[in-house]
Amino acid sequence: MKKFKYENKIRIKITKAMILCSFILALLISLLSVFVNYKFLEKEAKEKLTLLPQNYSNNFNSDFNLVEGSVNALKHTISATFELEHFNFEADNYVKKYERIMESTIKESAENISKETVNGIKAVYFTINPELSGEAYEYWYVYQEEKGIFEIVDSDSDPQQPYINDFFPENKNMQWYYNPIIKGKGVWSDPYEEADLSLNIISYTEAIYKDDVLIGVVGMDINIDAMRDTIQNIKVYETGYAFLVCDDYHILIHPQYDMEDSLKNIKNGELQVLIDEIEKNSFGVKKINIKSREEILGYSHLSNGWILFFSAPLDEVYSLVIMQIFVNSITIFSSVFIIIPIALRVGKSISKPIVKITELIKNTSKFNFEDDKSLEALKNNRDEIGVMAREMYYMRKYLKETGVHKAAELQKQYLQRVFPIPEKANMEILYVPSKTVSGDFFHLEKIDDSTVVGVIWDVCGKGVTAALSISAFNILFNKTLLNTHKPIEILKCLNTRVSELLGDAYVAACCFSFNFEKRQAVIAGAGISEYIYWTQERKYEEKVVKGPFLGMFEDSVFDQKIIDFKTGDKFYFLTDGLDFILENDNHKKNYSEISSIKEFKDYVMECLNTELAETEGLLDDSTMIAIEVK
Repeated sequence: MKKFKYENKIRIKITKAMILCSFILALLISLLSVFVNYKFLEKEAKEKLTLLPQNYSNNFNSDFNLVEGSVNALKHTISATFELEHFNFEADNYVKKYERIMESTIKESAENISKETVNGIKAVYFTINPELSGEAYEYWYVYQEEKGIFEIVDSDSDPQQPYINDFFPENKNMQWYYNPIIKGKGVWSDPYEEADLSLNIISYTEAIYKDDVLIGVVGMDINIDAMRDTIQNIKVYETGYAFLVCDDYHILIHPQYDMEDSLKNIKNGELQVLIDEIEKNSFGVKKINIKSREEILGYSHLSNGWILFFSAPLDEVYSLVIMQIFVNSITIFSSVFIIIPIALRVGKSISKPIVKITELIKNTSKFNFEDDKSLEALKNNRDEIGVMAREMYYMRKYLKETGVHKAAELQKQYLQRVFPIPEKANMEILYVPSKTVSGDFFHLEKIDDSTVVGVIWDVCGKGVTAALSISAFNILFNKTLLNTHKPIEILKCLNTRVSELLGDAYVAACCFSFNFEKRQAVIAGAGISEYIYWTQERKYEEKVVKGPFLGMFEDSVFDQKIIDFKTGDKFYFLTDGLDFILENDNHKKNYSEISSIKEFKDYVMECLNTELAETEGLLDDSTMIAIEVK
């Protein structure tokens, strides 16, 4: 059987525990900080992509509102001053006469508003309804860049292409004229190229009526290039951008798409969810996937029905989080390398007294009582080391001063006769050594107010040697409880250490735990494979938990049973000296009718006394723990 160095094992375990705890703590702190920063950046991005479109929309709306207000004022002025009867009577002369009114009204209005708008007014016009006279009359004032003023320009200067021929509703180039008439309200056109001005413009036009007669259409043209430059120069994070769509979702300004594209057909209509949200809200934020790239969009409606968007890639929004994860990872692993030597040093200092006590236990088991000075120093500790050292000190003292009989008395003195949590269960014990000193023992430990862990064991051999091994095993069990409270894990831990402490001696054991909060018992076997379970309904069962002796094999596998108990249920744990109770059918019949743990103990004691009377002595130590759940 392979031998392990106990010092190395416990030291490494302590070191591993410290490193693991430090790593977990650092990881938790890192994850918490990443989560907090993620939420903060997400909130910041949503606020930013909500406010930016609204701010820019307000600026654009300011121009649009000024234009709409000015055109509306011109409409009312023209409606009030245009004399329809004179025009119908003598159109050519009246148009020339009315030009003087337009000269002062339109030019003054255009020049004033041009100073106030960001994009700038490029043209102001009043087009008279050609159906009134059969001719096309228009007052078209165009801004002259070199002069800085508005001058009237002849819109019908080409006799080969009379202007009157352009006036029919199907002409797309004349939608600025027919749309406000058809819709009955002021209308903003989509961007288009004005050939005579060589500019990309948008127009706002309103129809003028007088006495329910259509006089014509008045409007203003704005240079869209200034608006385009503003939108195209917007930078959101590193590669984010802004774009503009019209009220029917066709693209007006976008770095990748043109006016033939629409939000409704991009990515085969996958943006319909975005469109549905836009139609419900005047502004907002939405996460979408465009060309296999996740983006977050902020949008805001303009006063003319257009929609301004701001788009930013999600990986850029969370770039600080990605950087933080990288830095945190480096910090965590650097911390682990710093902690390793510290943990090794601390582990050595903690394991050193445990190793020393282990050596003293070995010496004591061989009746070597030297080096008591080490115990003198260790027993002053106020922790578990001190408890073990004091117990070891008194055991050695008794063995040295009083001999075997005193050792037996000491052994019985340490027997637990009351359940560690008396309000949870009653307990009866039976403890009969075959010789003066027993190789059997048991120990129950209160873990908390609802949990008790215990073990009953039988060390191979008898007499003083077995008794000393019991003390060593008891210390080892208490030490194991510092690491785990699960019976099967306790047996596994004890199995790896027994051979180091006891040499070639094997230990039969049964470890159990009672959780009174869950009302559950867990029993694991290692050599002591049978126990009795008696339910409240007086149902008697002999249970088996298989498992080899502790210290027999390096990688032993142990069986365990889990029992959900109720008030009145009873458990009986026995060492192999009482196997005859389980194997004899007459005994089974007799004790199966016994209802209390006290009566069961008395019955077993009576059987032992009978055996003692009939033989020269017991063949093996006999120990039993009887527990009744309250």
